[in-house]
Amino acid sequence: MAESSSRSLGKNYLILIDYFSRYVEIAHLTNITSSQVILRMKNIFAHWGIPEELVSDNGTQFASDEFADFARDYEFRQVFSSPHYPQGNWEAESAVKIAKRILAQDDVFAALMVYRATPNGSTGYSPSQLMMGRQIRTKLPVTEKKLLPEWPKPKVVRARDTQYKKRYAFYYNRRNGNRELPQLDVGDDVRIKVDKEKLWSTSGVVERADLEKRSYLVRNTTGCLSEKSPTSTIG
Repeated sequence: MAESSSRSLGKNYLILIDYFSRYVEIAHLTNITSSQVILRMKNIFAHWGIPEELVSDNGTQFASDEFADFARDYEFRQVFSSPHYPQGNWEAESAVKIAKRILAQDDVFAALMVYRATPNGSTGYSPSQLMMGRQIRTKLPVTEKKLLPEWPKPKVVRARDTQYKKRYAFYYNRRNGNRELPQLDVGDDVRIKVDKEKLWSTSGVVERADLEKRSYLVRNTTGCLSEKSPTSTIG
């Protein structure tokens, strides 16, 4: 499961998407504190159960001690996407775009139902079918047979989804010139691109590799520490 916070139409929302089904949940936040995010997530977990793994960005509401305690208490593994590299949590970024389109509609709830009932191009099934084993009834006309329970075969869905992701990654990487970088070790000399800089002109040394947060702690030539994602660091 992936999560992200988003601001739309002057309001803050918590957006969660299930990696397997692409089922999206949207929860309004009165503020963006850890306490508020945890409260909304507990409500969603009460509906669908607790995920084994939850991927989020490095926002303060997700990286706080309070949220870490919540993860331990509810026994799910928390994984962070690469800092300054939102593409690393592509599903969450996709969910934010979907949520913004839904929130822009006159009837938000009807739009959310339509999304959940629409087959996804990567899996071939709607989020509702994969989450609940049946199609949901919306305002669009549908035969009664289409609403009968019928569980899709997980192996078939996962195989199709894997192929879709491989094709997407291949064309995305080719279009953007991305390549896999080797893992860095403590003590390696690197060049980094500091925020707002256009060139990789700052030198530094890797002081710590944090694989859980998918980032490196680098001390640059001025003695300052910078946390960089593997995708933005070169040796």
